Amino acid sequence: MGKVLIEKLLYSVPDLGCVYALVRSKRGKSPETRIEEMWKLPLFQRIREEKPHVMKKLIPVTGDIMYDELGISADRLNDIYNEVSIVFHFAASLRLEAPLKEGLEMNTKGTLRVLTMAKKMKKLVAFLHLSTAFCYPDYERMAEKVFDPPADPHEVLRAASWLTEEQLNLLAPSIYQKHPNSYTYSKRLAEALVRESYPELPAVVVRPSIVTPSYKEPTPGWVDNLNGPIGLMVGAGKGVIRSMHCYGHYHAEVIPVDIAINSIVVIAYKTGKDTQRQPEIPVYNLTTGDDRNTTWKQVLDIGKATVRKFPF
Repeated sequence: MGKVLIEKLLYSVPDLGCVYALVRSKRGKSPETRIEEMWKLPLFQRIREEKPHVMKKLIPVTGDIMYDELGISADRLNDIYNEVSIVFHFAASLRLEAPLKEGLEMNTKGTLRVLTMAKKMKKLVAFLHLSTAFCYPDYERMAEKVFDPPADPHEVLRAASWLTEEQLNLLAPSIYQKHPNSYTYSKRLAEALVRESYPELPAVVVRPSIVTPSYKEPTPGWVDNLNGPIGLMVGAGKGVIRSMHCYGHYHAEVIPVDIAINSIVVIAYKTGKDTQRQPEIPVYNLTTGDDRNTTWKQVLDIGKATVRKFPF
């Protein structure tokens, strides 16, 4: 989602000053190399062709959410604290079955690190925290509010700091309670931390459902990973996956990435323009709800018809 957000901001917001993007080294590639390769993606084709001058507005910041102050250099930190007006906190571990220690360190403590930095930003008007529509498995219907966490996130982080990964993994089933994995649990604790920061920070929580390829922008069908149902569809299209264990009548809670990003940009704009804070932190569920339901059986039927028409 981060790449699509960057593309949308650079292409559609003419009076944008600059975008600081936190980038870490990955698979032996430096942040600079990764940004250079990113510009070559089909995702940025309309920018390359129509508005190449806006590419200079993207400023890569070497850092990592696993470190205090995100491991950012002192000079760059000074720029960020004095210039940034909107924070989009997207960084997270998406590994559903990641060890609990990893999920807590990235999704929960990582959020705490970003919140700590945001409190030092002199021009901040909006802090948008990207959560997930699946972090409350114990609620049949999820209202647009932050529910109380199963445990104090600060106490959980303190315990995780001295327990070994092996010890945490042994305790995980009792810690999770109704949560199926470290992802939903750590993201729920992160929401509680964001709620704590409000109204000191102009924070909002956004919960998209399963994010799928783009509907229209910048090009229909854009995707660059195998997360969620994408891996399933590719595996089925290749003939590797022959069946799917699920209830066909269940709703496929999915949302195209560009619809989600457009909503996020509007939410950030609204938050920045609001002159009065609400009593409780604003929360937005980015889901299809009951209006545009698609069942998993329909998804599979469409997929089977499509792969016959466009085999790969």
